[in-house]
Amino acid sequence: MQHLDTPLSPLDTLGLPRGKAVQRSRKCLNVVLTGASSGIGRATALAFARQGASPILASRDREHLREVAHACTEAGGAASIIPTDVTDAAAVQVLADVAVSRLGHVDVWVNNVGVGAIGLFDETPLEAHRRVIEANLLGHMHGAYAILPHFKSRGSGTLINMISLGGWVPAPYAAA
Repeated sequence: MQHLDTPLSPLDTLGLPRGKAVQRSRKCLNVVLTGASSGIGRATALAFARQGASPILASRDREHLREVAHACTEAGGAASIIPTDVTDAAAVQVLADVAVSRLGHVDVWVNNVGVGAIGLFDETPLEAHRRVIEANLLGHMHGAYAILPHFKSRGSGTLINMISLGGWVPAPYAAA
């Protein structure tokens, strides 16, 4: 049982051990993680890598993805990168197809992209509001549409949709 003062790891919900990295002799978890170039995505990629997972990292920023992949390798994982803009459904489908082709199968898909538009509603360009919806909502839907057929054909798979607190609780200057 988790105590309230013990932070949950994204891996806790998958039943993976905490602490020491999984021995290489164990089955390697195949993970695709969007929004992996910074913030929670970077931290999640490193957490999976420390457990011996082989994450495929996706975001629009190739250089930051390379840095995260290197950090994952140092942490014990075998990360690779596929630059992807989740607002492009075809690009997300390519991500899923390449991931399945490279790894043989995907165990976990994490939709983690999150962008924000901060400012007075009527002073924030409509395009900024549109970008929030396209990335944070449609980007997650593109990921789900791309990977669910694979999960269904395998009879297993875990889809994780990350959302910030801003998705549940309104905040000043963050109408989008």
